This record gives sequence, structure tokens and C-alpha cells, in this order.
Amino acid sequence: MKKITSALVATFLLIPALSLAAPAEKFSSLKEQLYSKGETAQTTKAPAKSVGVDPNNIPTTNSPLFCQKRSGPCYLMARTMLYNTFSPNFTTPEKVKKANGGSEYMKWAAVGSPNLVWVYPQYRNRWDNEVKSKVDEFLRAGKPAILQGITKNGYQHAVLIVGKKNGEYLVNNSGPGNCGKSQPLSSLYREKNIWGIFFYDKKK
Repeated sequence: MKKITSALVATFLLIPALSLAAPAEKFSSLKEQLYSKGETAQTTKAPAKSVGVDPNNIPTTNSPLFCQKRSGPCYLMARTMLYNTFSPNFTTPEKVKKANGGSEYMKWAAVGSPNLVWVYPQYRNRWDNEVKSKVDEFLRAGKPAILQGITKNGYQHAVLIVGKKNGEYLVNNSGPGNCGKSQPLSSLYREKNIWGIFFYDKKK
């Protein structure tokens, strides 16, 4: 995570899909994390809404929780947790870093993915009811999503949305002091400071 200052606000506006929790000198490589070489978004039509389900309570996905204090920045943690949800034990943060010569700001193409593609790119800079409906749809199918934004403490940060309880989204937060449990999204972010969502799904 990195403290947000007024001098950085303009940078965030110019880079719509920032990778998170990186020092200022790494901003030039942030986009590379989110849009790795060879990775393109797969455009998909939104399926029909589910009927007869509880919109306020969705079981948590089978996602691991890695600790940022031990292994690296938050986006590395979030994406590794997501990968292991789709393919248990696919990789670890340490293995990802090793595959990239020890760098925490990796080229994701170097480690591949468990047959996943980035979908619904139109939601990467949004957080509204339409996006939330898509999050719910993914969670009901056992698929988490990566959320990015500015925390209440003023840090750029990424987490993994893994469930919903009593209308409150639950997230796996790799930040120091939070490892080992999921927590409410509202305990970390104000709605207005959530930038958007990254969805991944199996290749068709």
C-alpha cells in the first residue's frame, strides 16, 4: 500500500487501471501488472439475472488468504488468491516472485494463469449497481473478483471480494494485521473511493 498525497491524484486520473500498492517510482510499470503482455479482455454479454436467490447473503468462495507483509504488494496477493480459487494450489506469491526474478512488479505472462481470461473490461473503472449485480452473479458461481480503490486510511489498495453477508460484501484483505480472516468491505473503503473491479473467468 502507498499513502495517497495531493501530488498523486493527477497520476491516478491519467492511469485508469492502476495496479496497486506500489511505490511512486514504480508508477511507470503499474499498468503492466493489470494489462500484462499477451493478455486482452474477452468481451462477453451479460447473462440473464438469477431468480429466487437471496441478494443479501452469498456464501464465500473457496479462496485462500495470503499475507502481504510476508510476500509482496496487494495486487500480487489479490491475483494469486483469485488464481488459486479457480485452480487450488496453482501458485503462491513466492513462486510468482521467483518466476519474475524476485520482482514484485511482475510480467504476469511469465507465470501464466489457470486458463483464465479478463472479462467485462467495461467495469474496471466503475462501482455502481450494475457492477455490484455482476459481482453477485460471479460470487453465486463461486468466482471472486478483484476490487481496487483508496482505503479510509488514504492508501491505494486491492482486495479480493469473496462473499456477501447481510448485504455487506466480504473481502480477503492481504494487508498487515488482516491476514487469516475475511472482513466487511465497508470497514476498508468508502463507496466514493472505490475505483472499479477486475473480473476473471475460464476461457470459453
